[in-house]
Amino acid sequence: MSRIAILGVSVECNSFAAPASLQCFRDYAFLVGEKILSAGVIDCWLGVHSGRGFIPAMNRLREWQPVPVLIADGQAAGAIEHSDYRQLKEEMLRLLQSQLPVDAVYIVAHGAGRTTELDDLDGDYFSAVRSVVGEDLPIVATLDLHANLTPRMIQACDALVAQRTNPHVDSEARAE
Repeated sequence: MSRIAILGVSVECNSFAAPASLQCFRDYAFLVGEKILSAGVIDCWLGVHSGRGFIPAMNRLREWQPVPVLIADGQAAGAIEHSDYRQLKEEMLRLLQSQLPVDAVYIVAHGAGRTTELDDLDGDYFSAVRSVVGEDLPIVATLDLHANLTPRMIQACDALVAQRTNPHVDSEARAE
C-alpha cells in the first residue's frame, strides 16, 4: 500500500501589503496531522468533504494511505517575516521526517509565496522536501493560476499542476 505524504505552505504574497507573520497562517489554516483529513479549509484541493479532489481520486485509483503532515494556508498577505517562515519550514520538515518512509509527496501550494528575505518561498520549501525524501520519490504539487513558476520549483518536483480558470472553479479537477 502506497504511503503518500500530504503537506504544503500556501500563501499569495503581494508587494503592497505590510509583512505578515506566522499568525496569518494560524488565523486561517494551520493544520497538523490528522486534522488535515477532516478540515474543510482546503477542501478545493483535497476533497475531504466535496467528494472531488486529490483524496477521492486516490481512493478510486488504488489502495493507499494518506500521510497528513502539515498544511499552512495564509491566503493573501504581504511577504512573510523570514524568521517565521523558517520556523514553519523547519516544523514541516521535522514532521515529514518523522513520517518516513513514504512513497510519494503531494504538495498543496499557491506558488506565489515570498518572505522578507526570499523571493521564492515555494521553490525553497519544495527543494527542502526533495532533500528529505530523496531524488527518486515522486513529488507532485498543485498551484494557483497566478503562481510565479520558478526553475527551483520545477527542478524539485516531478509534476506541477496549475488551475486553469479564474475564478477558480477547477481546483478539484486539477487536484484529481
